[in-house]
Amino acid sequence: MRDAIGWQREAFALYSEGRVERGLHKWIKTNNPHGLIGFLPGVIRDGGGFGIKMLSAFTDEATRRYVTLGMVLVANGSTGEPRGLLEGGTVTDLRTGAASGLAIDLLARRDARVGAMFGAGHVAHNQVEAMCEVRDIATVWVFSRTRSRALEFIEAMRAKGGRIPKDWRLASTPREAIAEADIVVTATTSSTPLFDGRDLRPGTCVVAAGGCVPESGEVDVETIRRSAKVVVDMRETCACGELAVPIARGIIGEDAVAELGEVVVGTRPGREHEDEIAFCKTIGVPIQDLVTAQHLLARAEALGVGCIVEL
Repeated sequence: MRDAIGWQREAFALYSEGRVERGLHKWIKTNNPHGLIGFLPGVIRDGGGFGIKMLSAFTDEATRRYVTLGMVLVANGSTGEPRGLLEGGTVTDLRTGAASGLAIDLLARRDARVGAMFGAGHVAHNQVEAMCEVRDIATVWVFSRTRSRALEFIEAMRAKGGRIPKDWRLASTPREAIAEADIVVTATTSSTPLFDGRDLRPGTCVVAAGGCVPESGEVDVETIRRSAKVVVDMRETCACGELAVPIARGIIGEDAVAELGEVVVGTRPGREHEDEIAFCKTIGVPIQDLVTAQHLLARAEALGVGCIVEL
């Protein structure tokens, strides 16, 4: 995870410095079955490499959980030759969690010790791991609509060891979950706010990592209103989800919204004051998949992992 957070730092710097092709990705929503299909190309200019991720996220009717499947094809930027084919779900989960870790590293207080996790699905695992990688987290509160899933998630996380704390607490209400939180992470498919922004403590960092469709909205207008820093992974995010209403109402101007890559390279500030609330919305940028896959492929080649296929 620590390496993956570094890879996201690299990817977002490329993105905000204009060294990649932007706006190539396409999401298609399906109703029968319910889910999403994504075609997400990434191109690094000047021969830096290119690739595409094809991803599907469908609801398993038996468990009512999302099942994410896909693949990432990586090619040589100078010759055009295919270099590798990687399982896409793992790449997606890793870079999604790592992006939140990067956002937390840039926007959360250095002394943050208490985390709150909304959602207990498979995406939440890497979110918590990344949070704990960049801050010394002592306690994590969990809130989920399904108590059994939340308890299962807590036990799985406790068993990981390492930087994952032993002190996990199941919140009975959203207010309880964020009452002591220094960092709040959301990873759900909710189209309505998960908590009341008025209950956030001064100095809290909020990262919304769930929902990648226009009608998604895990946080309320009050959270945005109270945030001294509002950051997105890409500007297109401003047109949908949590930021659409605050911008339309004039609560926040589009020029006040920074990109994560701009914070990475220093053209926009990260956290400046201990008591300011910071908000970051991540839905994923295709260059993350390409850069992450390139690094994973290089590691696999060095270790002799995988199999060679003649085309």
